[in-house]
This record gives sequence, structure tokens and C-alpha cells, in this order.
Amino acid sequence: MFVRCLLTSPVPSSVTDHPESNPDRDSFGRHAFARRLATLLLLPAPHASLVVGLYGKWGEGKSTVLHFVEHELRAVKPPPVILHLNPWRFPQEDQLLLDFFQQLAASLGQHLKSKGEKFAQAVTKYAAPLLPTFSLGVASTDPSKSLQAIGEVAQPSLEELQQRVNQFIIDAKRRVIVLVDDVDRLEKQQVQAVFRLVKLTANFSNTAYLLAFDEEMVARALGEIFSASPDAQADGRSFLEKIIQFPLRLPRARPDDLLTFCLARVREALLENKLLLDPAAPQLLGRQPQADRFAQAFRQGVMPRLTTPRVAIRYANAIRFSLPLLLGEVSPVDLLLVEALNCFYPEVYRYVAAHQDLFTSQNLRILRDLGGGADINAELEGALDGLFADHHYTRESQVAVRGLLRVLFPKLVILTTGWPALAGSEQVADDAALERSSAIASPRYFSRYFSYSVAGDDVTDQEFAAFLQADDKSQPAHFRALAAKLGLLSTLTRLAYWVPELPADQGRTLFTSLLHAADLYPSPRNWEEVASGGMAQAIQLLVHLLARVPSALEQATLAAQLPAAPGSFEFTYWMLYRLRQQFAQSPSLWQPALPTLALAAVDQKQLVLATARNLLLRALREAGSPATPLYRSHPLWARELLLTSWPALPDVPPGGPVAYVLPFLQQQPATELTAFLAACGDVASGKGTPFYLTVPSLHTFDLLRSLFGRPLYELVRSHYGPEAVGEADVVRQPAEPTPRQRLQQFIWLWENRPLPAASPIEATQ
Repeated sequence: MFVRCLLTSPVPSSVTDHPESNPDRDSFGRHAFARRLATLLLLPAPHASLVVGLYGKWGEGKSTVLHFVEHELRAVKPPPVILHLNPWRFPQEDQLLLDFFQQLAASLGQHLKSKGEKFAQAVTKYAAPLLPTFSLGVASTDPSKSLQAIGEVAQPSLEELQQRVNQFIIDAKRRVIVLVDDVDRLEKQQVQAVFRLVKLTANFSNTAYLLAFDEEMVARALGEIFSASPDAQADGRSFLEKIIQFPLRLPRARPDDLLTFCLARVREALLENKLLLDPAAPQLLGRQPQADRFAQAFRQGVMPRLTTPRVAIRYANAIRFSLPLLLGEVSPVDLLLVEALNCFYPEVYRYVAAHQDLFTSQNLRILRDLGGGADINAELEGALDGLFADHHYTRESQVAVRGLLRVLFPKLVILTTGWPALAGSEQVADDAALERSSAIASPRYFSRYFSYSVAGDDVTDQEFAAFLQADDKSQPAHFRALAAKLGLLSTLTRLAYWVPELPADQGRTLFTSLLHAADLYPSPRNWEEVASGGMAQAIQLLVHLLARVPSALEQATLAAQLPAAPGSFEFTYWMLYRLRQQFAQSPSLWQPALPTLALAAVDQKQLVLATARNLLLRALREAGSPATPLYRSHPLWARELLLTSWPALPDVPPGGPVAYVLPFLQQQPATELTAFLAACGDVASGKGTPFYLTVPSLHTFDLLRSLFGRPLYELVRSHYGPEAVGEADVVRQPAEPTPRQRLQQFIWLWENRPLPAASPIEATQ
């Protein structure tokens, strides 16, 4: 029912703060109250005025009830004389009283001034310009004073005017109703003047006054004027009791009526922007439909603060302002809820805006697991408790705003398990879901909700969507432009969030665009960048896109582009490295698991072989001169190329790795042996430090011995000399050994490590 209200509530004509005047549009069931109030004002009171007070807080709807009362009074036959007293126009009390008497007399069809009074007024009006030359006689020394005296003699006192007006009312035999609004907005002296008029000066026959105001504010103002006691407000309330004969409190709007009224205003703002929360359309974030997520979170998170129609109007105006600025750039549901936070909990809104890292951290779960989550939770709880105490939040409001924060920032569930779980906060969303839904909890989108704009160094969602929908001719250039504006890593990360949602045709185009931009991807300098650098992100994205292609045949067609991909040698190498892991389904500690490819085993093998072949030929080509061996030109990759790839490709090039390497070692053993053994070492790196080569692993040593046999050992031993090598001379990983230590490592392993079973070189030992 609540969602239906959001979608079908009648749209009001405006969201301004003007009071409603048509009882047919009564949103809070106050028409019956206004009808009864009109009946009270019409009760006979022939000898004294009737004074009714309508008490209510600012924004609760007092002015609307006054309009409804007037509507009922005008329906009476014959209608009473209705007068609106506006104290705002007259700062001086005598001016207020005189204007009131004149209005009332005019409403009764009478004139207050007699002929003599009118003549005196005319004399002073027309003679004033002639004062410099006009004289009333020889005895007059000051013409202006003489002229003033004429006017004063002719003018009646306020008491005389009161008596005249009262007689007009008696003679007219009509009921007079005086409506006075916004008394609580006047200055103290004006408040006093209104009540002096009502009780002391304008106590007319057959007259009723209806005054609308906030009782506490008016009592305080009157008390400060008439009393010097510490409890001036109580004295002011006693003063009111002497004047107000019928103190009536404005009926409180029912919470459900306020909610319906507020949602009608929200719906108008949505329709103005051609936006409707579809009850059948799920959010990208979770499975809950848009309308359900907003309606339930709004009801539970805002109801304690939705107390007056005015605050509902303020909220509607806030979203009318923000929606056009951010339409299509943020989640509409999140925007509605963020503006609710701003309107109903402004102190919490300001705190959230100033602490993005606390609410959008991508590492909350890691911090929780490492023990740091307790510190973050304590900081958040302490800050909120301070805000609640400083601004007098009720217990109900505290619970509601905590629940609203969990809806907006789902990851808070990791830290704040004691907070209430409102609708929409029951799951912890991952970064991809938050990004795809343009949620405020996404680090990329957070600032948009508070700045009402897209940062100059960011890309709008419309521009990003246009890029994803571009064809294969324009998209590559568009990708390079995005990478230049956002940064490569940010662009790739943003793309990764959208891959699960891309149609197959867009996925194919994006695969080709990323592949042909391989020259943009920086080579990793250490193992950390192998896992999370720009090249690693691009390769993971390519594999994801490849896995989303629906058929194995299409996957094979796209994969055939990989071996000859443009870009650096390192890109092709790490692509091969990732494919081997992918097909073996054995991700390393550094690399996350990727989706399984549908390629058949034979296609997988052909893809690996084709990539390895291209990589080897490229390395040999880049080594260039025959005097530069591959293990010197590509030292970090030589072990893979010489000991793994080349032996699996005996025809490319002919002769194999042994025939290629041994001549270099034999011609210049003093320099080439240690360079070759270094290139066969394991690739390592420290935290943030570049790659370096350690000693070969045992597996690598077994490969060396299997491929090169005793000739390699004899070269090493001959160069090193007959000196015995002990285990103490062996350098353990991950240290980077000296050239001499590399020779010692190889000799000691050759002489002490047993041969693997069924080794093909056993016969040569």
C-alpha cells in the first residue's frame, strides 16, 4: 500500500509553502475541525467580543485551517463581515488601531470621518505645500503649527472611533469575524499591540476574533513585556488565559497522512523530471525494486522527523532542486534518501559529507579482519553519539537515522552489527554492484551527492554509456580519451564493474578495443603490480570479457587475436602467464580466480602454444644482433622462454634452446655463465621494489640439468675451478646472490641433488 501511495498519490498543483484554501484538497482531515470552529465563531455574543485562540507550531497548518474556516463562513447566508488583520504593515500601535477601525467601518459600509473632520483633513493636505508663504493672521508666528492645530482639533480620539465602530456594528446587525494569523512571528511590541486591540480597544459587540499562533512563543513574548519574574513565560501564559476564551489546539496531522502528503510532493518532483520509480524494476544494487527500497527506507528512517506539512514541503523542494542537476549521474533512490538525510537529520548529513573514507572504504572487511574495524566503529559511534546529545535527538530518531545510514552505506553492516536493519540494508554489496548502481556508497560517486555536480576530471554516466555503446571503429579512440582523462587504472576499474552487465555484442567490441590499446598498459615492476597494476587489470578484464562470450567457437575466434596483440613484450608474456593459470584453474596468492572459459581442451592448448610461439619469436627478434643472447636482452623472461616455451616448440626455431645457448656459454664463459644462470633464477621483488633474480628453484635446476646435461656442469666447474663447494656456500632464496654464489649454487646442486626418477640424462652421468 505504501508503494502504491508513492506511485499513485495525486499530484498537488505546487510545492510552495502557501496554505491550502480548498477543503476538497484537505490532506490531514482538518476540514471537520474548521467547520466546527466556524460554527463557534458564529455563536451570538451581542454585548462583547468572542476571542478564540488556535494554537499550533510553525508549519503545522494553522493558516490552512484559517482558510478552511473562512470558506465555511462565506457559505453562510447572509455571510458575516470577515476582516483580516495584518499587524505586519503597521509597526506603531496607534497606526494599527486606526487602520483596523477604518477597515472595519468600510466593511460595514460606513465612514468614520464627519464632514468637519474631512474638511480639516483637506485643509492640512492642500495647504501644506503653501506653508512658506501662507499666513493665518498677524498673531500667527509659525504657520505650520497653526495648520497642525486645525487638524488636531478636528480629529477624534481612538476611544471615540471605537464607540462609532461599535455603533456601526450594532446598527448593521451583522456578525463580524476578525482573522489574525502569524501572531507568533511579530516583534514583542507588535504582539502586545494585537492583544491590546483585541481585549482593551476593540471589544466590540457581536464580534469574534480568531487568532492563530504558537502558544509558547507568544507567551514568552508577552511575559518578557509584562513581567520581570524568572518565569516570565508562565506569566505570559496567564495573560493569554485572561484574553483567550476558547484555547483550541490544532489537531496533529496523523503520521500516515503526513507521509501520504510528502510522497505526493515527491511524486510531483519525479514527474517533473520524467522519472518514476518502477515497482517492477529491480535496483542494480540487490534485488529489491526501486520503489520498495525507497518507500520502506523512507518510512522507517524519516517518520520520527516528519512532523509537519512544512518540513514535507521543504524536502520536496530539496529534491526538485537536486534531481535536475544529477539526473542520470547518480542513483535516484540514493539521491532521494540523501536529501532526506539532509532535510531531517542535517547534523548527520554534514558529518557524512565530511567523512567519505569512513563510509565508502573499500577495505572495511579487511580492516575488520585485521582488528582495525573496532577503531573505525568506535570513531563512528562516538561521533554520532556526540551529535545526538548536542542536538537532542530522541531515541526514536537515533534508531531511525542509524538505519537510514545502513541503507545508504551497506558496508557498514560489517562494523555496526548492532544497528537496526531497515529494508534495503540486509546485504553487504560489493564494489561492482555499488558502482553499477551509481550508489553514494561507491567512492567514485560519493562526492556527486554533496557537490550536485560531476567533477571536472570525471566522466559523466551518459558519456560512459555512450562509450560502451560505441562501435568497433570509434570505441578504441574513445577508450584512449577516457584513459587520458580518468587515468588508466580508474578507467579499467570502472569498466570491470560493468562487464557483468554488458550485452554480448558490446563485450566483443570492448575486448578488441582493450586489446588494441595494449601499448597503454605499463609493465609491472614488482609482484604487487602483477596483481593490481594497470596491465594486470587489463588482462583480467580481457579474460572476463572472453568468458562472457556465449559459445566456445566465438571465444576461440576472439582468443586468436591474443598471440599477435600489439603492445609491449611484457603484455604478451603476462597474458600467457594468466592464460596458463586460467586453464589450470590455479590462481596464485596474488591473482584472483577468473571465470572458466568455454574453450575446449584442444583450443586451450593451441592458444597457449600460439601465444608462447609468438612470444619466443618476438624475444629473439628483439634480441637483435647474434652477439646478444636472449637471456641478456630479456633476463626476467628467459627462464620461461628457454626452459618452458621453447622445448614445447621444437620447430621454432630449429635446434632448440640448447643449440642456441651453448655457443654463447662456450665462447665467453667468464661473462656468459653467470648471466645465463642469473636469468634462470626465480623472479622476486620486495614490497614496492623492482624485480630481481634469485637463485634457480629446484624445479628450474632439474630443467637445466635435463636439457643441458653434463656439458653445462663441466663449463661451470671449469670456470669456477677445482675448489670444493659446501652447503654453507649455498645462498638461500630470496636473497640476490653474487655471480660467484650463482656458480656455487649450481655446482653444489649438481653434485648433491639426486636425479629425478626416470631422468632422460641418467645415461650420461
